Amino acid sequence: MKATPTPLPAAGHPADSPHQVLGAHGQTVAAAQKYEGKREKSRRMRNLHAKELSFSRRAFERFGPDIHVLDSPCGTGRFLPVFSGAKQLTLVDLATNMLEVARSKTEGMGHVTTLNEDIGDLSLADDSVDLAHCMRLLHHFETDKMRLHVLKGLARVTRGRVVFSFYTSDCLRYKWRKLRGTNIRCHYVSKAHMAELCERAGLRVIDHEPKVNLYEQQCFFICVKSRPPRNRNRPFAAHRARDC
Repeated sequence: MKATPTPLPAAGHPADSPHQVLGAHGQTVAAAQKYEGKREKSRRMRNLHAKELSFSRRAFERFGPDIHVLDSPCGTGRFLPVFSGAKQLTLVDLATNMLEVARSKTEGMGHVTTLNEDIGDLSLADDSVDLAHCMRLLHHFETDKMRLHVLKGLARVTRGRVVFSFYTSDCLRYKWRKLRGTNIRCHYVSKAHMAELCERAGLRVIDHEPKVNLYEQQCFFICVKSRPPRNRNRPFAAHRARDC
């Protein structure tokens, strides 16, 4: 395993930077391990975790295994069982404690590299990975500027596909909470708007799951690199071009 740690800045970044938004997790390994256990706290969290693993596994089987996979943010390495069979695997996280836990799980894995970096400002070369994987990140960001920061970073380093999750406002859970005036802590966007952001970042949506979000807000996009769009006013359905 190759580790390339860099210090996590505590200050000096704008309020809308991932350093500020994501730097709030506990800074100790114990805090990271506690965070790792959150997905076992309820049936709903366990089901979401299972769906994310299933989607990521199918994406890897669809495009792998003889590929270079980027998992960012990798957290404590919960997708390591899915991507450990890749030809090359790069784990990236901005939180040093999260990365330390992930790194402890990769002992003896010479094809795994860990980087303590900002997902939108990676040291990886352009077109250096085949599959860029980003799970449970974008719903933390309030502005399109921050979402584009992530999407452009992923688009730059991939020569193949980008897969990621986000919270869609096209679901009953979101609409019901808005109707009741319930406090909504995370940030939701429509599928159409996220597809537009992908185009602005140089990505084209070729598939998404689930096809219809009846209740749950989690949505997964599969993208490829694209040329600059000719028409930004197309409906979401037009973005679902055939895979290539």
